Amino acid sequence: MIGTGQDNNIGSANYAFIGSGNTNNIGSNSTASFIGSGEVNDIGENAYQSVIVGGNDVLRNGFSPQRFHQNLREIVSQLTAQNSTVLLLELHDPNKVLKLPKTLAAILGRRITMVNAMTRAVAEEFSTKLLKTRDIADIYTKDMWHVDRMHPSKKGHQHLAKNFRK
Repeated sequence: MIGTGQDNNIGSANYAFIGSGNTNNIGSNSTASFIGSGEVNDIGENAYQSVIVGGNDVLRNGFSPQRFHQNLREIVSQLTAQNSTVLLLELHDPNKVLKLPKTLAAILGRRITMVNAMTRAVAEEFSTKLLKTRDIADIYTKDMWHVDRMHPSKKGHQHLAKNFRK
């Protein structure tokens, strides 16, 4: 998902939605074709755009690290070309807040480590702001997480936003 805002009318808000949830995940072909269609062209100059990868993106059977990296680069490239300030977020370690079966925990851990490494590489390449979630104080306290322990709670979102401002 890219950004949040008052609406998703690209061109009239400072933020635009470029896919979220199950419809356009960054690890799939659909995001690349959607972004590549030119629908990201009128976001507005000097806007803040957050590009946040979700756990669903890395859990899918069809997850492709190469496609993920290509899609993330394309999205960030297009946004920075429009003079947007891009904010990237590394994923947390869900194994610190969830009790998962060993196999799933291992797969998830490997994929998240890989996604975070690619996110860091893209952040360095395009000189974007990167929030290293795992380094945030108190990020793994229970009240920072929704009951599913995969998504931040309201307080967790506020904590992330506060850390982006630093």
